Amino acid sequence: MSTYEDDINNDSDNNLGDDFDYKPNAHHDVEDDDVDSLDFTSKSEHDCCIGFVMRKDDVVRDKKCKIICRQLICNKEGYRNMRYLDLDNRLREARSLTRTKCPARLKVKVDYGYGRWKISCFVESHNHDLTPPFADLVPANRHLTITDKVQVENLHNFGVKTCHIMGYIVFQKGGYHHAGFTRKNLYNHIDRYRRSKVKNKDANAAIR
Repeated sequence: MSTYEDDINNDSDNNLGDDFDYKPNAHHDVEDDDVDSLDFTSKSEHDCCIGFVMRKDDVVRDKKCKIICRQLICNKEGYRNMRYLDLDNRLREARSLTRTKCPARLKVKVDYGYGRWKISCFVESHNHDLTPPFADLVPANRHLTITDKVQVENLHNFGVKTCHIMGYIVFQKGGYHHAGFTRKNLYNHIDRYRRSKVKNKDANAAIR
């Protein structure tokens, strides 16, 4: 066993960390042929096309705090804790259950012999229905690209109304399904953009 694995820390947070810099170098280094790449951005896009969202799970670090093992799971993995359903002082109705203990997962770890990532576990099957037609409506998949943001901000600066900006982008991309975000996402971005332009926040705005 390598000295880098002598002292490891388990961490179950959902943050990859800035030190997550290992990259796969070739497809033949991957032990499972069902996964084309270990790049997590590509994996996320792959999941979006299929109709589910991945969630970062367990992570293992060495004594230098470098990530040496990471597990990705389906966002429907596990069950909701029953203590949140049996609250005596509940003010509003509990949200509907969405977890189904889905077994789908992808686990990768560093192979110190080659200095590359290896897939140690891959479960492709899900125990719930996938939703490819509605994958673009999943919150994790809705976002404005850099190009979208620049275009939206320019149109906003010229006085175009937000509803008209949304209609223009939808027409430009060929429908709401191809927009990549919803009307609410657009309004939120414009609101953040307007706030970023106000210096000294409310005080300066009140003077004007």
